[in-house]
Amino acid sequence: MPHPPPAPSLARRVTLVGLATICLASSAWTAPPGPGSAPILTLDSPMFQSFDMREFRNAQDTVSIRGRPAPSLEGLSRLRCSGSSNPSIRGLALIKAKVPATSITIVDLRQESHGFLNGLPVHWRGFRNWANRSKGSDEAAQDEADRLARLASARVARVVRPSKSARIEDELYTILVRDVQDEESACRALGLGYLRLRVPDHSGPPDDQVDRFVEAAARLPRDGWLHLHCEAGRGRTATFMVMYDMMKNAPRVRAQDILSRQALLGGQPLLELPATDSWQYEPAAARLDFLRLFHRYCRESHHRFETPWSEWKRRSAGREASKPGEPSPDAGPSGPPAGPAGGARPVLARGAGSGLRAGHGRGRNDGSPPNPDLPAGRNSQGEHR
Repeated sequence: MPHPPPAPSLARRVTLVGLATICLASSAWTAPPGPGSAPILTLDSPMFQSFDMREFRNAQDTVSIRGRPAPSLEGLSRLRCSGSSNPSIRGLALIKAKVPATSITIVDLRQESHGFLNGLPVHWRGFRNWANRSKGSDEAAQDEADRLARLASARVARVVRPSKSARIEDELYTILVRDVQDEESACRALGLGYLRLRVPDHSGPPDDQVDRFVEAAARLPRDGWLHLHCEAGRGRTATFMVMYDMMKNAPRVRAQDILSRQALLGGQPLLELPATDSWQYEPAAARLDFLRLFHRYCRESHHRFETPWSEWKRRSAGREASKPGEPSPDAGPSGPPAGPAGGARPVLARGAGSGLRAGHGRGRNDGSPPNPDLPAGRNSQGEHR
Protein backbone atom coordinates (compact mmCIF):
# COMPACT_ATOMS: atom_id res chain seq x y z
CA MET A 1 0.00 0.00 0.00
CA PRO A 2 1.60 3.33 -1.01
CA HIS A 3 2.36 5.96 1.58
CA PRO A 4 -0.15 8.82 1.79
CA PRO A 5 1.07 12.07 0.28
CA PRO A 6 3.12 14.33 2.55
CA ALA A 7 1.49 17.24 4.28
CA PRO A 8 1.59 20.50 2.30
CA SER A 9 3.90 22.08 4.82
CA LEU A 10 6.46 20.44 7.07
CA ALA A 11 7.30 21.80 10.47
CA ARG A 12 10.99 22.54 10.71
CA ARG A 13 13.02 23.46 13.71
CA VAL A 14 16.63 24.03 14.67
CA THR A 15 17.39 22.23 17.90
CA LEU A 16 20.45 22.12 20.11
CA VAL A 17 21.17 18.50 20.96
CA GLY A 18 23.90 16.78 23.02
CA LEU A 19 27.55 17.19 22.03
CA ALA A 20 26.80 20.66 20.63
CA THR A 21 25.19 19.15 17.56
CA ILE A 22 23.01 21.62 15.65
CA CYS A 23 20.56 19.82 13.43
CA LEU A 24 17.76 20.81 11.12
CA ALA A 25 14.84 18.44 11.64
CA SER A 26 11.96 17.77 9.29
CA SER A 27 9.54 14.99 8.48
CA ALA A 28 8.66 13.34 5.19
CA TRP A 29 7.59 10.07 3.63
CA THR A 30 10.72 8.23 2.55
CA ALA A 31 10.86 5.03 0.55
CA PRO A 32 12.73 2.19 2.30
CA PRO A 33 15.73 0.90 0.37
CA GLY A 34 14.85 -1.58 -2.35
CA PRO A 35 16.89 -4.35 -4.02
CA GLY A 36 20.05 -2.90 -5.50
CA SER A 37 19.51 0.60 -4.10
CA ALA A 38 22.26 2.47 -2.26
CA PRO A 39 22.27 2.04 1.53
CA ILE A 40 20.71 4.90 3.50
CA LEU A 41 22.41 6.47 6.53
CA THR A 42 20.00 5.63 9.34
CA LEU A 43 19.82 6.76 12.94
CA ASP A 44 19.39 3.85 15.36
CA SER A 45 18.16 5.95 18.29
CA PRO A 46 15.56 8.67 18.84
CA MET A 47 17.27 12.03 18.41
CA PHE A 48 15.20 14.07 20.85
CA GLN A 49 14.79 11.52 23.61
CA SER A 50 17.15 10.33 26.31
CA PHE A 51 18.57 7.16 24.78
CA ASP A 52 21.29 4.81 25.88
CA MET A 53 20.05 1.39 24.77
CA ARG A 54 16.85 -0.62 24.43
CA GLU A 55 15.97 -4.23 25.21
CA PHE A 56 18.61 -4.49 27.96
CA ARG A 57 18.49 -7.76 29.85
CA ASN A 58 20.87 -9.52 32.19
CA ALA A 59 20.78 -13.31 32.34
CA GLN A 60 21.42 -13.08 36.09
CA ASP A 61 18.28 -11.03 36.77
CA THR A 62 16.00 -12.68 39.31
CA VAL A 63 13.05 -14.14 37.43
CA SER A 64 9.64 -15.25 38.59
CA ILE A 65 7.51 -17.18 36.11
CA ARG A 66 3.78 -17.68 36.46
CA GLY A 67 1.77 -19.86 34.13
CA ARG A 68 2.43 -23.05 32.19
CA PRO A 69 4.51 -24.37 30.56
CA ALA A 70 7.45 -22.98 32.51
CA PRO A 71 10.96 -23.68 31.19
CA SER A 72 13.77 -24.96 33.36
CA LEU A 73 15.87 -22.12 34.78
CA GLU A 74 18.78 -24.39 35.74
CA GLY A 75 22.11 -22.62 35.23
CA LEU A 76 20.55 -19.36 34.03
CA SER A 77 21.49 -17.32 37.12
CA ARG A 78 25.15 -18.30 36.63
CA LEU A 79 25.26 -17.14 33.02
CA ARG A 80 27.66 -14.21 32.69
CA CYS A 81 26.12 -12.34 29.79
CA SER A 82 23.71 -9.55 28.93
CA GLY A 83 22.20 -8.15 25.76
CA SER A 84 20.66 -5.01 24.29
CA SER A 85 20.14 -2.96 21.18
CA ASN A 86 23.14 -1.09 19.81
CA PRO A 87 24.06 1.26 22.67
CA SER A 88 25.11 4.86 22.25
CA ILE A 89 28.60 5.75 23.44
CA ARG A 90 27.04 6.85 26.72
CA GLY A 91 25.23 3.52 26.77
CA LEU A 92 28.57 1.69 26.53
CA ALA A 93 29.70 3.53 29.66
CA LEU A 94 26.45 2.58 31.41
CA ILE A 95 27.03 -1.09 30.59
CA LYS A 96 30.22 -0.89 32.66
CA ALA A 97 28.16 0.44 35.56
CA LYS A 98 25.24 -2.02 35.19
CA VAL A 99 27.16 -5.25 34.63
CA PRO A 100 28.57 -7.07 37.71
CA ALA A 101 32.01 -7.70 36.22
CA THR A 102 35.30 -5.89 35.65
CA SER A 103 36.33 -7.72 32.47
CA ILE A 104 33.61 -7.00 29.89
CA THR A 105 33.69 -7.84 26.18
CA ILE A 106 31.22 -6.16 23.84
CA VAL A 107 30.14 -8.64 21.15
CA ASP A 108 28.98 -6.65 18.10
CA LEU A 109 26.77 -8.90 15.95
CA ARG A 110 26.06 -6.47 13.11
CA GLN A 111 27.05 -7.35 9.56
CA GLU A 112 25.84 -3.99 8.25
CA SER A 113 28.27 -1.05 8.23
CA HIS A 114 27.73 1.10 11.29
CA GLY A 115 29.39 3.42 13.80
CA PHE A 116 28.76 6.48 15.96
CA LEU A 117 27.85 9.97 14.78
CA ASN A 118 28.18 12.52 17.59
CA GLY A 119 27.90 9.66 20.09
CA LEU A 120 24.72 8.18 18.61
CA PRO A 121 24.61 4.84 16.76
CA VAL A 122 24.03 5.01 13.00
CA HIS A 123 24.19 2.46 10.19
CA TRP A 124 23.87 2.27 6.43
CA ARG A 125 20.65 0.41 5.79
CA GLY A 126 20.12 -1.57 2.60
CA PHE A 127 17.28 -3.75 1.38
CA ARG A 128 16.14 -5.88 4.35
CA ASN A 129 19.25 -4.55 6.12
CA TRP A 130 21.36 -6.85 3.93
CA ALA A 131 23.66 -4.28 2.31
CA ASN A 132 26.74 -6.37 3.18
CA ARG A 133 25.20 -9.83 2.84
CA SER A 134 27.12 -10.69 -0.33
CA LYS A 135 30.44 -9.35 1.02
CA GLY A 136 33.15 -11.32 2.76
CA SER A 137 34.37 -10.15 6.16
CA ASP A 138 37.32 -8.20 4.77
CA GLU A 139 35.21 -6.48 2.11
CA ALA A 140 32.50 -5.60 4.64
CA ALA A 141 35.12 -4.21 7.03
CA GLN A 142 36.54 -2.04 4.26
CA ASP A 143 33.07 -0.83 3.31
CA GLU A 144 32.46 0.28 6.88
CA ALA A 145 35.84 1.99 7.19
CA ASP A 146 35.33 3.86 3.91
CA ARG A 147 31.83 5.03 4.85
CA LEU A 148 32.90 6.23 8.29
CA ALA A 149 35.88 8.07 6.78
CA ARG A 150 33.63 9.86 4.29
CA LEU A 151 31.19 10.72 7.07
CA ALA A 152 33.99 12.11 9.24
CA SER A 153 35.20 14.34 6.40
CA ALA A 154 31.73 15.78 5.78
CA ARG A 155 30.57 19.04 7.34
CA VAL A 156 26.98 17.91 7.64
CA ALA A 157 25.21 14.55 7.35
CA ARG A 158 21.65 13.78 6.28
CA VAL A 159 20.22 10.99 8.43
CA VAL A 160 16.87 9.17 8.45
CA ARG A 161 15.11 7.87 11.53
CA PRO A 162 12.33 5.52 10.29
CA SER A 163 8.96 6.07 11.92
CA LYS A 164 7.25 3.41 14.00
CA SER A 165 4.13 3.53 11.86
CA ALA A 166 3.37 3.71 8.16
CA ARG A 167 0.89 6.46 9.07
CA ILE A 168 3.59 8.71 10.51
CA GLU A 169 6.25 10.48 8.50
CA ASP A 170 9.88 9.49 8.93
CA GLU A 171 12.18 11.90 10.75
CA LEU A 172 14.89 13.49 8.61
CA TYR A 173 17.88 15.24 10.16
CA THR A 174 20.63 17.38 8.74
CA ILE A 175 23.31 17.10 11.42
CA LEU A 176 26.49 19.10 11.89
CA VAL A 177 29.21 16.43 12.08
CA ARG A 178 31.26 16.82 15.27
CA ASP A 179 32.62 13.35 15.92
CA VAL A 180 32.65 10.01 14.09
CA GLN A 181 33.92 6.77 15.65
CA ASP A 182 33.88 3.09 14.86
CA GLU A 183 32.59 0.89 17.66
CA GLU A 184 35.86 -0.86 18.41
CA SER A 185 37.63 2.46 19.04
CA ALA A 186 34.80 3.61 21.29
CA CYS A 187 34.95 0.37 23.31
CA ARG A 188 38.73 0.42 23.68
CA ALA A 189 38.62 4.04 24.89
CA LEU A 190 36.27 2.94 27.69
CA GLY A 191 38.38 -0.06 28.67
CA LEU A 192 35.96 -2.57 27.16
CA GLY A 193 36.94 -5.60 25.11
CA TYR A 194 35.48 -5.89 21.63
CA LEU A 195 34.60 -8.79 19.33
CA ARG A 196 32.98 -8.20 15.93
CA LEU A 197 30.92 -11.02 14.45
CA ARG A 198 29.33 -10.21 11.09
CA VAL A 199 25.89 -11.81 11.20
CA PRO A 200 23.20 -10.95 8.61
CA ASP A 201 19.98 -9.51 9.98
CA HIS A 202 16.94 -11.84 10.34
CA SER A 203 19.21 -14.88 9.89
CA GLY A 204 21.35 -17.45 11.62
CA PRO A 205 25.12 -16.92 11.83
CA PRO A 206 27.66 -18.10 9.21
CA ASP A 207 29.79 -21.05 10.33
CA ASP A 208 33.04 -19.06 10.49
CA GLN A 209 31.42 -16.54 12.83
CA VAL A 210 30.10 -19.38 15.02
CA ASP A 211 33.65 -20.75 15.27
CA ARG A 212 34.97 -17.36 16.38
CA PHE A 213 32.24 -16.95 18.98
CA VAL A 214 32.69 -20.44 20.43
CA GLU A 215 36.44 -19.93 20.71
CA ALA A 216 36.06 -16.55 22.42
CA ALA A 217 33.29 -17.70 24.78
CA ALA A 218 35.11 -20.90 25.72
CA ARG A 219 38.24 -18.91 26.60
CA LEU A 220 36.43 -16.25 28.61
CA PRO A 221 38.11 -15.87 32.02
CA ARG A 222 36.15 -16.73 35.16
CA ASP A 223 35.61 -13.03 35.90
CA GLY A 224 34.75 -12.26 32.26
CA TRP A 225 31.40 -11.06 30.93
CA LEU A 226 29.88 -10.92 27.44
CA HIS A 227 27.53 -8.11 26.44
CA LEU A 228 25.91 -8.90 23.09
CA HIS A 229 24.09 -6.50 20.80
CA CYS A 230 22.73 -6.20 17.28
CA GLU A 231 20.64 -3.27 16.02
CA ALA A 232 17.38 -3.62 17.97
CA GLY A 233 18.56 -6.19 20.53
CA ARG A 234 16.06 -8.79 19.42
CA GLY A 235 16.85 -11.51 16.86
CA ARG A 236 20.63 -11.68 16.57
CA THR A 237 21.18 -10.80 20.21
CA ALA A 238 18.69 -13.48 21.29
CA THR A 239 20.35 -16.03 19.00
CA PHE A 240 23.77 -15.55 20.58
CA MET A 241 22.45 -15.38 24.13
CA VAL A 242 20.78 -18.73 23.40
CA MET A 243 24.07 -20.07 22.02
CA TYR A 244 26.03 -18.97 25.09
CA ASP A 245 23.35 -20.47 27.35
CA MET A 246 23.65 -23.73 25.40
CA MET A 247 27.44 -23.74 25.69
CA LYS A 248 27.11 -23.57 29.46
CA ASN A 249 23.96 -25.61 30.08
CA ALA A 250 23.15 -27.92 27.13
CA PRO A 251 24.26 -31.13 28.91
CA ARG A 252 21.58 -30.51 31.57
CA VAL A 253 18.91 -28.33 29.93
CA ARG A 254 17.03 -29.15 26.74
CA ALA A 255 17.04 -26.79 23.76
CA GLN A 256 13.37 -25.83 24.07
CA ASP A 257 13.84 -24.67 27.66
CA ILE A 258 16.85 -22.54 26.75
CA LEU A 259 15.04 -20.98 23.80
CA SER A 260 11.96 -20.30 25.92
CA ARG A 261 13.74 -18.74 28.87
CA GLN A 262 15.80 -16.43 26.69
CA ALA A 263 12.56 -15.22 25.08
CA LEU A 264 11.15 -14.58 28.56
CA LEU A 265 14.20 -12.47 29.36
CA GLY A 266 13.23 -10.20 26.47
CA GLY A 267 14.78 -11.69 23.35
CA GLN A 268 12.99 -12.55 20.12
CA PRO A 269 10.86 -15.69 20.65
CA LEU A 270 12.86 -17.78 18.19
CA LEU A 271 10.58 -20.80 18.58
CA GLU A 272 7.75 -18.81 16.98
CA LEU A 273 8.21 -18.60 13.21
CA PRO A 274 6.75 -15.99 10.84
CA ALA A 275 3.89 -16.89 8.54
CA THR A 276 4.95 -19.33 5.82
CA ASP A 277 4.16 -16.81 3.07
CA SER A 278 6.54 -14.24 4.59
CA TRP A 279 10.05 -13.77 3.16
CA GLN A 280 11.25 -14.00 6.78
CA TYR A 281 10.00 -17.57 7.20
CA GLU A 282 12.87 -19.44 5.53
CA PRO A 283 15.74 -17.60 7.27
CA ALA A 284 13.93 -17.84 10.61
CA ALA A 285 13.28 -21.58 10.17
CA ALA A 286 16.90 -22.15 9.17
CA ARG A 287 18.04 -20.21 12.25
CA LEU A 288 15.90 -22.41 14.51
CA ASP A 289 17.26 -25.57 12.83
CA PHE A 290 20.78 -24.25 13.41
CA LEU A 291 20.12 -23.64 17.11
CA ARG A 292 18.75 -27.14 17.63
CA LEU A 293 21.84 -28.60 15.96
CA PHE A 294 24.10 -26.27 17.95
CA HIS A 295 22.51 -27.63 21.14
CA ARG A 296 23.55 -31.12 20.07
CA TYR A 297 27.07 -29.85 19.36
CA CYS A 298 27.24 -28.36 22.85
CA ARG A 299 25.97 -31.57 24.48
CA GLU A 300 28.59 -33.61 22.67
CA SER A 301 31.37 -31.13 23.47
CA HIS A 302 30.93 -31.56 27.25
CA HIS A 303 32.08 -27.96 27.93
CA ARG A 304 35.48 -28.56 26.30
CA PHE A 305 34.77 -27.38 22.73
CA GLU A 306 38.00 -28.87 21.42
CA THR A 307 36.41 -29.43 17.99
CA PRO A 308 35.32 -26.27 16.14
CA TRP A 309 31.66 -26.05 15.20
CA SER A 310 32.38 -26.05 11.47
CA GLU A 311 34.48 -29.22 11.72
CA TRP A 312 31.89 -30.96 13.90
CA LYS A 313 29.18 -29.96 11.43
CA ARG A 314 31.13 -31.43 8.51
CA ARG A 315 31.61 -34.69 10.39
CA SER A 316 27.91 -34.79 11.19
CA ALA A 317 26.77 -34.06 7.65
CA GLY A 318 24.43 -36.73 6.34
CA ARG A 319 23.61 -38.04 9.79
CA GLU A 320 20.17 -37.59 11.28
CA ALA A 321 19.98 -35.23 14.24
CA SER A 322 19.02 -38.21 16.42
CA LYS A 323 19.89 -41.82 15.65
CA PRO A 324 17.51 -44.59 16.79
CA GLY A 325 17.91 -45.16 20.48
CA GLU A 326 19.54 -41.78 21.14
CA PRO A 327 17.77 -38.87 22.83
CA SER A 328 16.53 -36.10 20.60
CA PRO A 329 18.32 -32.75 20.73
CA ASP A 330 15.49 -31.46 22.92
CA ALA A 331 15.55 -34.40 25.31
CA GLY A 332 17.16 -33.91 28.68
CA PRO A 333 16.65 -34.03 32.41
CA SER A 334 13.55 -31.84 32.11
CA GLY A 335 11.61 -34.56 30.29
CA PRO A 336 10.09 -34.73 26.81
CA PRO A 337 9.82 -31.59 24.72
CA ALA A 338 6.79 -29.46 25.33
CA GLY A 339 4.62 -28.50 22.39
CA PRO A 340 4.28 -24.93 21.20
CA ALA A 341 3.24 -22.64 24.00
CA GLY A 342 -0.51 -22.32 24.02
CA GLY A 343 -2.88 -20.01 25.79
CA ALA A 344 -1.47 -17.35 28.06
CA ARG A 345 2.24 -16.70 28.03
CA PRO A 346 4.13 -17.00 31.32
CA VAL A 347 4.79 -13.66 32.98
CA LEU A 348 8.36 -12.72 33.76
CA ALA A 349 9.23 -10.33 36.57
CA ARG A 350 12.63 -8.81 35.97
CA GLY A 351 15.09 -8.45 38.81
CA ALA A 352 15.77 -5.44 40.95
CA GLY A 353 17.18 -2.54 39.03
CA SER A 354 15.75 -3.55 35.69
CA GLY A 355 12.41 -1.86 36.19
CA LEU A 356 10.79 -4.08 33.57
CA ARG A 357 7.95 -6.58 33.56
CA ALA A 358 6.80 -8.69 30.67
CA GLY A 359 3.13 -9.59 30.49
CA HIS A 360 0.45 -10.28 27.94
CA GLY A 361 0.64 -8.17 24.80
CA ARG A 362 -0.78 -7.83 21.36
CA GLY A 363 0.79 -10.29 18.93
CA ARG A 364 1.78 -9.71 15.33
CA ASN A 365 0.58 -11.99 12.56
CA ASP A 366 3.83 -13.99 12.84
CA GLY A 367 2.93 -15.06 16.37
CA SER A 368 5.59 -13.01 18.16
CA PRO A 369 4.89 -10.21 20.63
CA PRO A 370 5.01 -6.61 19.47
CA ASN A 371 8.18 -4.59 19.79
CA PRO A 372 7.38 -0.93 20.40
CA ASP A 373 10.78 0.07 19.03
CA LEU A 374 10.15 -1.40 15.58
CA PRO A 375 8.46 0.48 12.73
CA ALA A 376 5.10 -1.02 11.90
CA GLY A 377 3.72 -1.48 8.42
CA ARG A 378 7.15 -2.22 6.90
CA ASN A 379 7.04 -5.98 6.58
CA SER A 380 8.13 -5.79 2.95
CA GLN A 381 11.49 -4.58 4.22
CA GLY A 382 11.54 -6.58 7.42
CA GLU A 383 11.87 -5.52 11.00
CA HIS A 384 14.96 -4.15 12.66
CA ARG A 385 16.39 -7.09 14.54
